[in-house]
Amino acid sequence: MEKDQPKDNVLLARRSLEEVNGYELIDDWKFDHKKNKWYIKFSLTLDVQIEGKFTTNWLAFVHEKYPAGKIKIYPSKENGIEHTYFHQEFNQNTVDGIQWRTGAPCLEEPFKVVGRDNSVEEPFGSAPDRLRWYIERLMTWIQLASQNMLIPPGDPFEVPPTPATNLLKILVTAEDSKTFGFWSHHFGKSGIFYFSSIGKKNNLDVVSFFKVGKEPLKYEWGEKIPLNLGSGSLGIWILANEVPVVSNWELPQTFGQLKDVLHTQGIDLNESIKTLADTLRSSRNPLMLVGFPISEFVGGKLIQIHWFGIRLPTLSSKEAKPPNGFRNNQMGRWRNDLKVLRNDLPLRWVETENWSLEEFSRRSMLDEQITSRSFLILGAGALGSVLVEQLAKLGVKNITIVDGDALKGGNLVRHSLGVDDVGEGKASALQEKVNNAMPYASVKGINEYFPTEVSEDIDIVIDCTGSDEVLSAVENYDWPENNIQFYSFSFGINLQKLFVYKKGSIHDFSYQDFTTQLCPWGEKDYAEHPGFKLPKEGIGCWHPAFPGRFDDVSIWSGIAVKEIEKGINCDTIDGVSTYKIISDTDGSFSGIIKDSL
Repeated sequence: MEKDQPKDNVLLARRSLEEVNGYELIDDWKFDHKKNKWYIKFSLTLDVQIEGKFTTNWLAFVHEKYPAGKIKIYPSKENGIEHTYFHQEFNQNTVDGIQWRTGAPCLEEPFKVVGRDNSVEEPFGSAPDRLRWYIERLMTWIQLASQNMLIPPGDPFEVPPTPATNLLKILVTAEDSKTFGFWSHHFGKSGIFYFSSIGKKNNLDVVSFFKVGKEPLKYEWGEKIPLNLGSGSLGIWILANEVPVVSNWELPQTFGQLKDVLHTQGIDLNESIKTLADTLRSSRNPLMLVGFPISEFVGGKLIQIHWFGIRLPTLSSKEAKPPNGFRNNQMGRWRNDLKVLRNDLPLRWVETENWSLEEFSRRSMLDEQITSRSFLILGAGALGSVLVEQLAKLGVKNITIVDGDALKGGNLVRHSLGVDDVGEGKASALQEKVNNAMPYASVKGINEYFPTEVSEDIDIVIDCTGSDEVLSAVENYDWPENNIQFYSFSFGINLQKLFVYKKGSIHDFSYQDFTTQLCPWGEKDYAEHPGFKLPKEGIGCWHPAFPGRFDDVSIWSGIAVKEIEKGINCDTIDGVSTYKIISDTDGSFSGIIKDSL
């Protein structure tokens, strides 16, 4: 069924394009039911040639509620550009019946390269101007692409886009400046690697080891990812000297194209696979990694390796009959392999992501001076559960949690664990959750009450129990001789305050000092809440429930992290700090300040 006529805003966008010099309408608005968008076909004529053409055809897609929604512009199959350039999705053909190719240029904000003029922002709410803004940026993009000027020196480096052929799986590596030092001696070489499939749907193939002759490279993953050499599945890797593109910024689409590109770099693809093929014969559609060095900025120093994954066809089995005239040896099996490794074989690219801590830290993590420390957290209640997850998300690898309690239904309102964990030990359940949350986390949960035996490899001890009994045990515990910082975090009434106790060395901690410093704050808190009584929890024997909301727990956990960060970076940290939530006259949240006696 045909969609009704486009709304006035969509028609207004088309009329506005008539003012653009070089624009010409080919087909007026039509509705694509699969994309649920209106699209228009047009041509652009410029005074520069791209792929030998002054005029190129395009299709622009807008949301039916335009000017709201995303705008995408694709090359037309008819007289459109056919190659892939910088700042563009992979530009491949589509199935019959579709008028456009896949290679939409990246024109939207925050893309700041086009035209070098950042003063004209995208006019989001303007029906006459928004589509025209995209068309004008497209014209500039074509001009720069035709002159190979889309990414001048100094711009952020971008890897070529992957063809959308096998994106159900994601291949995960962990490359950084440290591993680059290893790889810098092995350009042009090949070998085998090990990977493990993880994730709810086994959709993540995570690389753990590379073998380079007798020399291994081992990624430093956490507890979630198997790291034993020889465990998991096998694949082969080839390290190119530079980005393996066919033309402009386009990855090879066939096995023959990849062979030709690597040949120009002195790498014999057939010989590399042939040497390692016998290790892959038991694998269905084995993985091959093709790596190359990249820089942070165009023209800058090479700093790390980037890998692309390719699914190879299944190679012949060792039992397969060799061709006439060949024995059932490596050469005979290879002759069988060449029947599937044809030059016209379409490459099945696999999406690849780099999960190195260096890469994660670009989105903000704690300093390595903190993340390299080993943490012991006493108490896996509301605060402890949120704190351990925040520390892991911020890059802390080694965390031990000690708590003998099991999770109860009433805990769910302000605990980071969920319904499936009710009845489980809080510590062990958090171990599973947090190790699953971050690939570098090595969290150990001990379902016992402190004191209990813990590792001697501890740098920071954090008390989140609010228990005098635990604090007394901390004083009397036989801690290792190394310098261990101690923090104790506890809540005020209704979670409106956070009490922070800090000691530079746990060997200097005493329960008497703690009570001496904290008691005045507790007395003040009760004085500010006259008549406060703990509410009853459930039916049966009297049991108090400490009131407080999960959003407040999360706020205080974040402040606890900042106190730890400050303490690790300071020479002297002994003392007490108290933070409190302040409200406006109507009781609504106003902010957080440091409290004073």
